[in-house]
Amino acid sequence: AFLSRLLSGPSHSSTSAPPPACWHPHKSLLAVPDTLDRVHVYDMSGAEASGSNGSRTAPPLAESATVVLAHDLQHEVCSLAWRPNGGGMLAVGCRGGVALWSTSGTMRPPLAGRAGARSAGPWLSVLKAHSPAVRICCLAWSPDGRLLVGASPDFPGLCLWDVSLGTCVRVGASLVRHKQLAWSPDGNYVFAGSAAGACLYLYETTRWLSQSWEYSPPPPGGLAMPLSRQQAPAAPGPGEGTGGAAARGLINAYWAPNSRVLLAAFAGATHMVALHLVGEPPSLTAQLMPVTLQDMAVTGPADQGAAGGAGLLTDLSWDPRGERLAVLLGPPHPAAGCLAVYATTYDPVVHARLLGYARPGRPDGAVDPASLQPGALSPHMSFARGALFSLRLSETEVYNLPLCYRQ
Repeated sequence: AFLSRLLSGPSHSSTSAPPPACWHPHKSLLAVPDTLDRVHVYDMSGAEASGSNGSRTAPPLAESATVVLAHDLQHEVCSLAWRPNGGGMLAVGCRGGVALWSTSGTMRPPLAGRAGARSAGPWLSVLKAHSPAVRICCLAWSPDGRLLVGASPDFPGLCLWDVSLGTCVRVGASLVRHKQLAWSPDGNYVFAGSAAGACLYLYETTRWLSQSWEYSPPPPGGLAMPLSRQQAPAAPGPGEGTGGAAARGLINAYWAPNSRVLLAAFAGATHMVALHLVGEPPSLTAQLMPVTLQDMAVTGPADQGAAGGAGLLTDLSWDPRGERLAVLLGPPHPAAGCLAVYATTYDPVVHARLLGYARPGRPDGAVDPASLQPGALSPHMSFARGALFSLRLSETEVYNLPLCYRQ
């Protein structure tokens, strides 16, 4: 594994963790936001070419970003999403809407868009939300790049933008607020995680009807079916907005490449859950199955971790091919602060086999597990030699773990 210091310049304290880094779907471009509402875009192709599996040496890396994206309209950056098949277009979720940056062609270093500045760098357009006060904290593009969906803990339902027209439509008539989104690779479904509580929501993109499932922790010593089905439109699940619900809230979820399986994890659990779609689109009929993780139950029942607010599963990331899974471990696991790496298959069912552990580190010492927060882990979307995972350690550092198993 190798560690790259990516961001430079002054920083200021923030009560919330910065958004995770975001990889371009087809290029080795890494977008990293800071707490000054700037987005740094790095060309990591040189780092990939010089790195090797298991290397502890940092690869050559330019001291400054290829481009820095900043504008007076870009306040409180919450989320990032590269447009698929859109060259260099990056969506930045912030307060009041989405900043759409076009960085196609040669990305130039000047700071773009500050008041009074005249720059030949990237240009900006804005997709407005229904209210200037809402924060767009999660984004997901349709596979064809035509539609962009966003959500916020400040309002219920979803915002759906037609990017070419710049229009916004509200989707979802329930009272549920969402914090995570993922569009299926085939474009037929949108997954949404509840901002409070422990519910999964699935929207079909033909009529935008939805179905929900609520997570229930298994009893001590048992592995019961962890989800219960609810009819849509769904109201907030029992305990949403309470401390107990937050302790077992959704950590993250990813689609399998075949768009038939959704893999999700919840705080304080020792296993994951897989939602297998069994009907043809736009059917919302699904079969729910637990996914056991080897060497995760060694510390006892899952509620031991949940009581501390972190749990064994702190974060996870699944590579786009569905071949490697990285799980960030939290206390009380003896390997807290490490990444557990699994080899995975998803057809006919999801299976994970433990390969080993990687401990993120800095030149001046190891990383404090308590400083690692959910949402800091993200996968490279087009790593040709296998899988690559990026873990945001702090405002100024990103740890890259390459797994090279392809020729």
